[in-house]
Amino acid sequence: MGYTLDTLPEDLSILILNFCQVPEILILRKTSRRLRDISTLQIVWINASKNSVFSCPDGQDLEQHTRRSYRVASKWRSGRLDLTTQIEFMATLSTSITEVRFFREHWILTVANAIWSVLTIWDWKAGIKCSEWSPQGSVFNGPLTLNTNQDAAACAAILTSQLNGCVIHEPPEHT
Repeated sequence: MGYTLDTLPEDLSILILNFCQVPEILILRKTSRRLRDISTLQIVWINASKNSVFSCPDGQDLEQHTRRSYRVASKWRSGRLDLTTQIEFMATLSTSITEVRFFREHWILTVANAIWSVLTIWDWKAGIKCSEWSPQGSVFNGPLTLNTNQDAAACAAILTSQLNGCVIHEPPEHT
């Protein structure tokens, strides 16, 4: 008995989709109801995210985030990135931005590690720096973690050497 892509066992279909880029998954989902159902499984989008984009987003809208990230990554790699918003800030030779994170609707968080560590929150819609925090006498030595829960009081946590634990910072209320 011969198999077609539409009649393969589900685990084999998922394995095949693991080798597909985001546009190919979207095209295959249009060929049959079964492939549409398989292509909406979270494991398919976890694999697509890991294989195709800069980072693997977490959360309920994994497919949406992966598709958006793939579009940005494709434009970035092709050189056709059309910037609609630009933020400029002054940096010196001693400024070393080690991480940039976009979160919530209009916040950018930057981490700089030079002589001392600095965590800065920017409001990119307003084009302003909202807050800056530097743990006096210590440096960041752990991963930065963002809270994706919109209702949570804290938005970020980072490990520092002096406090030997997590420091939590809440952005100011936006007016």
